Amino acid sequence: MPKQPATPAQMFSEMEDLRARLDEAEQTLRAIRSGEVDALVVEGPEGDQIFTLVGAEHGYRILVETMTEGAVTLRDNGVIYYCNTRLATMLKMPLEKIIGLRLQQFISPPQVSAFKTLLGNSDQERRGEFLFVASDGMAWPVLVSMTPLPGEAAGTVCAVLTDLRQQKHAETLEKMVLLRTTQLREKIGELEAFSYSLSHDMRQPLRAMQGFSQILLNDYSECMAPEPKDFILRIKTAANRLDRLIDDVLTYSHATCGENELTAISLSAIVREVVQCYQNLRKAEIEIAPGIALVLGYEVGLTQCISNLLTNAVKFVPAGKTPKIKIWWELRGEFVRLWIQDNGIGIAPRDQKTIFEMFSRVYSNEDYEGTGIGLSIVAKSVEKMGGQLGVESELGKGSCFWIDLQKVIVTGEA
Repeated sequence: MPKQPATPAQMFSEMEDLRARLDEAEQTLRAIRSGEVDALVVEGPEGDQIFTLVGAEHGYRILVETMTEGAVTLRDNGVIYYCNTRLATMLKMPLEKIIGLRLQQFISPPQVSAFKTLLGNSDQERRGEFLFVASDGMAWPVLVSMTPLPGEAAGTVCAVLTDLRQQKHAETLEKMVLLRTTQLREKIGELEAFSYSLSHDMRQPLRAMQGFSQILLNDYSECMAPEPKDFILRIKTAANRLDRLIDDVLTYSHATCGENELTAISLSAIVREVVQCYQNLRKAEIEIAPGIALVLGYEVGLTQCISNLLTNAVKFVPAGKTPKIKIWWELRGEFVRLWIQDNGIGIAPRDQKTIFEMFSRVYSNEDYEGTGIGLSIVAKSVEKMGGQLGVESELGKGSCFWIDLQKVIVTGEA
């Protein structure tokens, strides 16, 4: 039977139904765009089906919630209608209590006006630094970066809040380091000026003492009574000792403030050069291991270290005994260890911890002449070269000093 054409009343009813569906679809689209719904129910042949909108933004929500910065969405009046858990932690308030508040409530009052100005520039990306105050009254610096949100109500922005406490702490430390570096340079300058005074101004009267005492001894020694002659000898000896002390202090000053850049130098070449050039070492029997050792150091400082250790090895030997010295090096991890062994008087265990200190002396000046600075110069130079040193010794059985320096090349190890 053929289908009957629809009556005008039926056609009008169908048009009203279509108009209602169209209105519903438009409302649904507006709700989706504005974020007012999280899911849609769609009728179909298999019944109603639910399509969630969460999946599309799920990854973004996870990203925002796991950020180390605070994230917040604001209206143009500063009202918060979304924030992540990080911001709640920063403000020390429950998340649900933050929504609906104005962000400027958490900003230090003197800076609220500047924040409102920043918020008002809603058509562009902008940023500003503000002092935020948490619910417990603690204040901390925050960098606020704002970005307009397209498709939202006019003036709506997304803001990222970066805690600047660590950065400010680092800046404070950097300023302190810079200040202390400047102060240290000033102290070094003062020390260098003092060194200049030692080497020039103070030595002039000292040279006069040495010169006049020597003239008296040369020209008037035969007609002098024993006692005044002894006095003049003491003056000369004291002046000579003071002269050596000034030399050692200047050397120590150079070891403290001198070269800064480590370079590759031949440890083995310096050892052989010192042995050949220093006249006071010629009376000793010295055995040097074969091979080559390149280390990182300062040539002047390392030469001073080796000469001081070898000079001590020759000096601290019982009278009538020929000094015997053995020198070798070996690889120890990332370091080269230089050994200098002697057959001298040795060092008691209680003194081995203090011999590298300034003006430390184990024996009196009457027994073994010295200023007590030689080993402290060695210690300071080795420290500046990034190394270590020590001693193994036993009274009456000699000593074995060692220095560890950063290696470059080692061949022919002993």
